[in-house]
Amino acid sequence: MDELVRVSKVSKSNVYYHFSNKEELLEGVVDYWIDMYQSAIDDVMSQTQFSVEDRIQMFLKQLSQGVQSREYQGGCPFITLYIQSPVQATQIKKKKIGLFFTGLQKKVSLLLKQGVENGEFRDTIQIDEVASLFYYKS
Repeated sequence: MDELVRVSKVSKSNVYYHFSNKEELLEGVVDYWIDMYQSAIDDVMSQTQFSVEDRIQMFLKQLSQGVQSREYQGGCPFITLYIQSPVQATQIKKKKIGLFFTGLQKKVSLLLKQGVENGEFRDTIQIDEVASLFYYKS
């Protein structure tokens, strides 16, 4: 918490007003990143005026712009959180992050199925295998 207060220049009492402990803060950070990524994929999926390939490219571009906006500091925030978090917080993280990636994989599968149905992709594509590239298993 001390480092957070120092870097954010927010008073410790203000941090504790919103988060009663480190685990609650961690959960808030995980929720923030899940919301960011879910918003990005939902936005892309809703833009049906574009081809499936274009929508997947748009999603990947949004992800890369996120890394770029952080000046290439850090990679996937979920992996960073998993590695750097205290052991006692692991179960919260694993469950939430696992559910997020399962949902992401399902959404990517839906996009790929649409691509096959639209004739954009071969019907021999292994949809679940390709979608699993977007899945992080802890």
